[in-house]
Amino acid sequence: MKKITRRGFLRLGGAGIVTPYILVASSASAQSEFIKSHPRTSADSFFFQFDSSLNPEEIFSLSVASGDPTSSGVILWTRIDPRARTGGDNLAFEVAQDPEFNQVIVQGLVEGNELQPERDYTVKIDLDGQLSPNRYYYYRFIYHNTSSCIGRCRTLPMETESIDRMKFAVVTCQDFTNGYYGAFSHLSQEPDVDFVIHLGDFIYESASNPGGGGLPFPDRRITLPSGQSASFGLDDYRHIYRTYRSDPFLQRALEQHTWIMIWDDHETANDCYWDYARDTLGVPDHPLNKDL
Repeated sequence: MKKITRRGFLRLGGAGIVTPYILVASSASAQSEFIKSHPRTSADSFFFQFDSSLNPEEIFSLSVASGDPTSSGVILWTRIDPRARTGGDNLAFEVAQDPEFNQVIVQGLVEGNELQPERDYTVKIDLDGQLSPNRYYYYRFIYHNTSSCIGRCRTLPMETESIDRMKFAVVTCQDFTNGYYGAFSHLSQEPDVDFVIHLGDFIYESASNPGGGGLPFPDRRITLPSGQSASFGLDDYRHIYRTYRSDPFLQRALEQHTWIMIWDDHETANDCYWDYARDTLGVPDHPLNKDL
């Protein structure tokens, strides 16, 4: 039986989860050939010069992240704010060995037509096979000649490699409505953390009481597009993810470390299970339960 990895399952199980991109070599000759075939970009503006008059936070409002590492790559993530999107404009990315990007080793391009509302204007770049094992890299996205903040990512060691140490940060259960994520501020300032393992409940599907009653942090309450007290559909879940990822402390931690994610129940619904007797989902704490 062929072994199916987590990454392979995501490819098979979710069409469009990984964003197609064009890989561009770092040599000048390869760039020249690339520019000839993509006249909307130029070598200077695309790769080296940036427009400082534009605010990166207006374009990359949820910043950047990396995760799902292998020994030869990671997945890079960002989102283009739809208010900054221009139809047909392409998104570039670069990976370097140094934070100054003097040693760029991977350059690529996501065609503008891939930045669609069906994906909530997010991209996931799978670099598996492009990087070396057991080392840090730096990456950035470029849109409208404006660079995102610089993220740091790390690849896994080879399976046969002997290592002296590996430092993990372990986090879980981050309810946005019940705190200000101070732990993530500290985590972002820990340079010797190799990977962050998240044990699940990255989001909570529930929203705050619209009146704010009883909440310890009423300024963190969430109002869902559906108006329900818990997520009822894709728009609600996307709204929650955008809200969580808007937190500056969480953004800094995502920028500085490569995350290994595990799902738990709140990514869908609290204490959810499969009810074999009724052949449907059981969600005891969800308002949907009253209709089942």
